[in-house]
Amino acid sequence: QTFMVDSTITPVVGTGRIVDGHLEAGPFDTVMLPVRFFQVAANFRVHNAVFRGDFQEDGSLVHGLLGGGVEVEQILEIAEIAGSMDHNAAQIAGVAPAIVAPLADLDYDGQETCRQLSTAMKFTAQPAHLFGDAP
Repeated sequence: QTFMVDSTITPVVGTGRIVDGHLEAGPFDTVMLPVRFFQVAANFRVHNAVFRGDFQEDGSLVHGLLGGGVEVEQILEIAEIAGSMDHNAAQIAGVAPAIVAPLADLDYDGQETCRQLSTAMKFTAQPAHLFGDAP
């Protein structure tokens, strides 16, 4: 796979280390993660994100995990937008507040409510090459 470099993207820079063949990095303040929910393409803001990736013998990244907190408000906004575009998504959007809000377990507001839902996402990596002048 070949990709064009998008010069409008600000790279996320953080600290990391390799431990027993695993790359561990973070926490990062916020990582923008592209997601699709029914017809809606959005960028989840993953707060206090941590990353762990595993390498193959040739040094290429093969799979890993990204974890952190996603704002309940953002999840509900995406569900509402999707619900306005798709009948099945509308059914999910209708019950989303009752399901998502009680599961929130991060970013305590000091009064009784957590504003973020902990999340972990597993990924599989594919080799890629940058086209043009890579930074």
